[in-house]
Amino acid sequence: MLQLKSTEEIGLNPTEKATRNVYFGEWIDTPVYERDQLFAGVQLKGPAIIEERESTVVVPPAFLVTLDRSHNIILERKVTDQEVSTDAKQSTTRI
Repeated sequence: MLQLKSTEEIGLNPTEKATRNVYFGEWIDTPVYERDQLFAGVQLKGPAIIEERESTVVVPPAFLVTLDRSHNIILERKVTDQEVSTDAKQSTTRI
């Protein structure tokens, strides 16, 4: 079975190939990464752009990206304490 190494095992951090000014409600200088240069276990904080020949993944500022051992891109929304209290208020059951 093929065993993919993580960035910690290899000792590499992802290298930005470029930076682009992207609009996320405001213009933000956003790092651009080449997907085939990312390794399993890598974590990136949004905003970010991940490019490959067939597609582009745009990662908004409030998200964290992880590549799993199969190199799937997993996006998780980072939740602030303020959002947690707001969500709790909004989740009240209405009849």
